[in-house]
Amino acid sequence: MQASVEARLRQLGESGQQAYAIIVNPQTGSLLVYVTPISERWDGRGGNVQLFAPMAIIPAFTPQKVNDPLYTLASQIMSSDPDRKRLAFSEAFRTDRERLIRRIKEVMGVDKVLSILRDFKINARIVDGSEIVIEPMTPLEVAQSYSALASLGSAGIINCERPLSGESIVQTNSRSRISLLIPSAVLFIVNSLIREQQSLKDMNEGPQKLLLIPSFLFTMDNFGSWSIAYRRQSLALLRIPSTNITNKLARKTTLEILPPPSIGQGRDVLIPTGLVFRKLCVQSGLRATSTCPQITLDPFLAGTQPDEWCSLRHESSPKPEPVQKTSTPQK
Repeated sequence: MQASVEARLRQLGESGQQAYAIIVNPQTGSLLVYVTPISERWDGRGGNVQLFAPMAIIPAFTPQKVNDPLYTLASQIMSSDPDRKRLAFSEAFRTDRERLIRRIKEVMGVDKVLSILRDFKINARIVDGSEIVIEPMTPLEVAQSYSALASLGSAGIINCERPLSGESIVQTNSRSRISLLIPSAVLFIVNSLIREQQSLKDMNEGPQKLLLIPSFLFTMDNFGSWSIAYRRQSLALLRIPSTNITNKLARKTTLEILPPPSIGQGRDVLIPTGLVFRKLCVQSGLRATSTCPQITLDPFLAGTQPDEWCSLRHESSPKPEPVQKTSTPQK
């Protein structure tokens, strides 16, 4: 696997030669691949709030009372566009992420967001009373933080000593784990927010399909790009010292090195309790009918799921114009 990843990085040219690549089992902390730059020109450190956006929005989905979160994936958010369109939360995260995080800090409190980030072992601090600054983190530290998210709150510690050229990875065993108090159902919803968008092929597909689809995030900082893809059993991270790499190329490369899913017995096949799934129309953001051409499957905490059915007459519009995903506000 190590040799395969190294060969794939060489296809990226000079940037690939200076990249970090990490593949880890989030649940156990087992390090499967660890590629470092040949000339060691940099240590890969960096990061910003955008890199940890999935963690920063967790307070929005965490119930203050039983099954009473401030937002759901279908909640409406006002966009920053001049026309002030209303977007579903999931769409706002994809298109207006910075403003969405700023809104969550205003509503939930910056201290609550900071506390969540620190729970994930993220080196963060507050400046000027409201701005969150991320201290530079190594690729291994970032992989550790995302392992806790991928494994739904209970992650093994990645223990690794930097190998010398030509030597194998030196890894020590540890019984220590990261154990978050955040409900696993909330973490599952957050992972669904950045899960690769795939429309259901038929109405009979169920939640188990979501365990096969990886979550993916791509972002940049002043030193280069971060590309992270994961399922519950495996996580792949690329740190590339270039701001010229495209989202498309980074996504393709990261998903190629991510080990394929191996859904078997045990906790890998379990959906967290307390979740209800709704098939939603991509165009309306409401519950899908048999005539909706594009359908997604989204998780909700029980009692917060949208119940209004899509009213668009898709059968009378063979080529419907794209409609922004919206829904009735949940709260």
